[in-house]
Amino acid sequence: MKKISTRFLTFFATFLLILSCNKEDDTVGLNAIVLSATATTVQVDDTTTLSVLSNTNEDLTAVSTFYVNDTQITNNVFSPEAAGEYKVVAKYMLEDKTLVSNEITITATAIPITGITVTATPEIIEIGQNFTLGVVASNMAQLTTGVTYFVNDTPIDSNIFTPAATGTYQVKATFDNNGQLLTSAPITVTVTAVST
Repeated sequence: MKKISTRFLTFFATFLLILSCNKEDDTVGLNAIVLSATATTVQVDDTTTLSVLSNTNEDLTAVSTFYVNDTQITNNVFSPEAAGEYKVVAKYMLEDKTLVSNEITITATAIPITGITVTATPEIIEIGQNFTLGVVASNMAQLTTGVTYFVNDTPIDSNIFTPAATGTYQVKATFDNNGQLLTSAPITVTVTAVST
């Protein structure tokens, strides 16, 4: 009976030792990081906030560095300045090695155009000079294609207007915004006689 008890106790102790070793092996230390963003599609000049979690569920955002298209940014907030796709990764220094996160793609969309403004440079000229007309969109883009200029409700061929007589003229513009025709408010330009 003592032999069985001793063998049983030896077997049980060995089993517990193996079990405890396996549990220790199952516990993995910090060896990977995961990058996430509050939004992966934003409009130009809007922001998305980047975060880093370790495989041990530790927030490493404050001690990580962030790269957009291989260029380091100053913090974890990214604001795209132009429409397009941006590849983002994070890096974390773990002793003497660098952990690199997964790559995420941030898509920046253009700010939609909701209106246009016509401009004339200058707004007062002498006869024989000309006006250079332009159109600025509501998203501050300078528009050149898809624009038609009107002087006194008559379309002209270009953005250069050379009046044939003195007086005031009403200038406006239209813009084809993907099938939606936008019309500016009119402005008044003035043509004077040549000063002596």
